[in-house]
Amino acid sequence: MKMRMKNLIVLIWFLLLPILLLAQVNSNHVYVNGYYRSNGTYVKGYYRTAPNSTNRDNFSTKGNVNPYTGKPGWITPDNNTYNYTYSNTYSKPSYNSSNSYNSHYSSNPTYNSTSSSNYSYKTEWKANSTGYNFYFKGHNVSTTHEWRGNDLVVYYDNYAYLLEDYKLKKDGKIRLARNIPTWKYDGKGYYFYVDGKSVANETEHLKFGNDLLVKYKENVYLLPNFFNETNSNLKTAIELPKWKSTGNSYYFYINDNNVSDKTRNEWFNENLIVYYGNNGYILLDYKNQKDGKLKVALPIPTWSSNGNSYCFYLYGESIANKTTYKWNGNDLIVTYQGKDYILPNCKNLKDGKVRFALDGN
Repeated sequence: MKMRMKNLIVLIWFLLLPILLLAQVNSNHVYVNGYYRSNGTYVKGYYRTAPNSTNRDNFSTKGNVNPYTGKPGWITPDNNTYNYTYSNTYSKPSYNSSNSYNSHYSSNPTYNSTSSSNYSYKTEWKANSTGYNFYFKGHNVSTTHEWRGNDLVVYYDNYAYLLEDYKLKKDGKIRLARNIPTWKYDGKGYYFYVDGKSVANETEHLKFGNDLLVKYKENVYLLPNFFNETNSNLKTAIELPKWKSTGNSYYFYINDNNVSDKTRNEWFNENLIVYYGNNGYILLDYKNQKDGKLKVALPIPTWSSNGNSYCFYLYGESIANKTTYKWNGNDLIVTYQGKDYILPNCKNLKDGKVRFALDGN
């Protein structure tokens, strides 16, 4: 099966190098469409860097590597300077915490307003069948929230916390809430918060398609659909999983927890596709990356079908109800925000098994 995943391939390459960035390579990539020569030979489409005044940031320049082919550069760099098309801005804006966040479910949990003074040093939560209590620095505070699978993401000021397995833990027990980095975009640059602190000036970033990859310390985060954002509301960043292999098996970490025994996998050329729940990830060049060093996995769109309907997941979020579709033989073409995804042989695969979707553009 040939995978048509232009945008995904752009993202995938990012992880082969020491996390993050390419200091010399132009982050603005241009796709050149395939064409037929006069003798009938077809030349495949390819990516190149956008033209500018220097060759120092080209894939073909010595010291750089083509992210799509892995081929090192061979051309001598010139003496011109180069500028990236996107530059970050940093400041410490004030933030209005009254912004609301809509749940992906029609039934939202409620929060209770009883106070507590027993939790002075930890951010904790508890839930029962009627709702949850959220304790921030010893105080039960009012929050907004959104679903993320079985988890609940809770927002308070510039903070966001993950209430892991919320749907399965409504027993009234106190549990720790996991802090999630947050971000917002003001039309010029991004603000990035970790544990409520603005740390954008301590990050590195790389533009890939409409998304932004941000490195902070040892972690890499995905800011989905970053360049299509039209508001400055606070949003959560997605911490990308890590993996390593020593040759016989792999270790797969989500939020620093080893969940390898809860995954399944399948080969795709030299890469490995790993599934964790409804989520799919690609381990780039897995067959050749067995040095035991931690690398980053990237999320890929996934789907499943039980015969009467389909489920579609992007960045771990169930978005089938936000898509449109049409049939192309046995394949289903799913469209989300103007982008097409292919669910191969969907008409015959009705076993509910999660599979990865192909790029239809």
